[in-house]
Amino acid sequence: MRAAATFVAAFALVAGAVVAAGFVRARPARPTVAPPGAASLTAMPELALPEGDAAGLVVERCQVCHAATMVTEQRLSEPGWRAEVEKMRHFGASLEDDEAASLVTYLAENYGVEAAPFVEERLDPREAGAFVAPEPAGPPGDAARGESLYAANCATCHGDAAQGLRGPALRGRPVERQPRRFGAVVHGGLRSMPSFGELMPAADEADIYAWVAAAR
Repeated sequence: MRAAATFVAAFALVAGAVVAAGFVRARPARPTVAPPGAASLTAMPELALPEGDAAGLVVERCQVCHAATMVTEQRLSEPGWRAEVEKMRHFGASLEDDEAASLVTYLAENYGVEAAPFVEERLDPREAGAFVAPEPAGPPGDAARGESLYAANCATCHGDAAQGLRGPALRGRPVERQPRRFGAVVHGGLRSMPSFGELMPAADEADIYAWVAAAR
């Protein structure tokens, strides 16, 4: 769930949920503005949350740290959900008492012990292959300069060695071999990651990527 206020503000999610046909997106889609020449991003399937007063809390407070499936695949009693929410508050999730109570009620009603079994959405194998496929080399970057840029802009969420922290790991993942996808996400944002397009020159993006990829 959402980390305490000391967590970096750059990892805050868009607060409003997109309502459509009685559902609110579990991962609200952000328009991704790719830099010139960037490959289009292959997105993992989105989940949908049942509409309700606390659906936005799941998006805002839970998905900052967790994938949506960590919530939607659970089948817990109301006491079980209450214990889970209180545990996350103890770990730093920012929830007022009334928000926590609303969230517990919502989760118990929609993901309780009598809810239908969770059915995981899957990618077509061809789409999965495209998602992890290496890309041609991008513009050359200065890894030494990228290290300091990474420390200033990325380490708080992704870890000091790009091993993952509040945000996902960057090293040892497909994006480590996907310079265009890396640049597109940095430039345009994706899910809970904000866009750096107006804040970070393309040369800085290339330098950060060079440092991330240097560990291969």
